[in-house]
Amino acid sequence: MPTAGDPERVWNAYVSQFSYVHSLAFDGNVTIESEAVYESGLQVFYQAPDSFAFMAEGTLGVDLVRGALVSDSGFWEIPRERVHKRLEPGERVNFENQELQINIAELLDGIFFFRNSADFGFLQATGARFVYRGAGDNPVRIIELSRDSATPTRQFLYTPDDTVEIQYSDWRTFSGHPFPYRVRLHWALSGLRVEYVVSRVSVNPTVPQFYFWPQF
Repeated sequence: MPTAGDPERVWNAYVSQFSYVHSLAFDGNVTIESEAVYESGLQVFYQAPDSFAFMAEGTLGVDLVRGALVSDSGFWEIPRERVHKRLEPGERVNFENQELQINIAELLDGIFFFRNSADFGFLQATGARFVYRGAGDNPVRIIELSRDSATPTRQFLYTPDDTVEIQYSDWRTFSGHPFPYRVRLHWALSGLRVEYVVSRVSVNPTVPQFYFWPQF
């Protein structure tokens, strides 16, 4: 159990809580706010070490947009229009219209927070949290952990284009493991806000490989 006065022990407890995760599936609802507001179902998948897939659903379960990131390459598609596009690093994906665009890599980075846990160093203590900084510089990554539970409360991604604040709240137990029920992201410069509310979590599922490949 982590202790409030030991940043190293809290960090080690955080890492060990998620060291068993080799694949993960979230099912939930996403709300995207910019000049317009968009809501849909969103399924996201992770397979170690660096594969991600996503599917946004509209009414009646129709796929609005789907795609994947595998290492540094990816794609996204609009199934109903049979449109396929290569997903470049940092590129935004359209959700329903041109006014609602999101950097899907940063969204997935925020949801699957536990992947980036190597080479962090203690930065400072603030209230009931310890703050740690990652060794990399693109993005610069800052994460805050609760002293009591060793779970993330907030994370910052500092990129050349924007600053992303990610908040994790309402932690619940899914299949015997702790995950946040609510993930909120805010892009400081663009003003974009995203809230992802989790309804179901599958830990170490067999993720179908066709999720990571284009259909068109």
